[in-house]
Amino acid sequence: MPVRLLRRWLPLLPLLSACGGEVKEEQPNTNPPPAVGTPNDKPPEPLPAPPVRPPQINGASFTPPKPTAQDEIKVKVDAIDPDSNYVELSYLWLINGRQNPALRRDTVKAGELRKGDEISVEVTARDQEGNESKYTSPPLTVVNAPPVFSSDPRLLTKLDGYKVEARDPDKELLTYSVSGGPEGLSIDPRTGTLKYKGATSEKGGHYSIVVEVDDGDGGTAEWRLEVDISPGSDAVKAAKEAEKASKAKAAEPAPRY
Repeated sequence: MPVRLLRRWLPLLPLLSACGGEVKEEQPNTNPPPAVGTPNDKPPEPLPAPPVRPPQINGASFTPPKPTAQDEIKVKVDAIDPDSNYVELSYLWLINGRQNPALRRDTVKAGELRKGDEISVEVTARDQEGNESKYTSPPLTVVNAPPVFSSDPRLLTKLDGYKVEARDPDKELLTYSVSGGPEGLSIDPRTGTLKYKGATSEKGGHYSIVVEVDDGDGGTAEWRLEVDISPGSDAVKAAKEAEKASKAKAAEPAPRY
């Protein structure tokens, strides 16, 4: 027995001897600490990942709603992301059912289309995580464009022989007509050239002349001109005779009663 243990138990030796006991050395505790919980306990299950929600496209609208070949067409897309992420939109236009790779913006410039073309746009909405949705708009038809006058009525100095010029954006054949003018005024229905032979019976005065051009497909335009016309020779003669008669009547002595 080590000396230190002997010194520890020395005072108790008489008592232990009387009891027939035996002094034993204290052994350190080498047993592992008890485990927490029971063998049937399991670690908690991880929470499921939130579902992937791609952007949502609710529809698209066009400006103008009835475009002509001379209009710039713009599409506005109603798109949102359920997770409030940034949404990037890309476009691909279809003309008469065929994709046009050159048209990949939200706008189609004027002159890119023709009357009667049927157009639609494929839209792809993509969020920051790469989730995407696709949408194809209902078709839109390019309608007829009305004619446009190029002549300036302020430059007119003579009615007879003046050519009123107009053009049609859809290159349709135009027909001209005139109204509101003095007697003897007409217009060539194909060339738009005014013809005027003053009538001797013309009373003279102010006229509001209207030239109308028609493209034959519902498109029309008006060209207006304000003119003052002098009286014709017969009208002048009639006016002089009327004036003479009026003076003669005024010179007659008043009747006596």
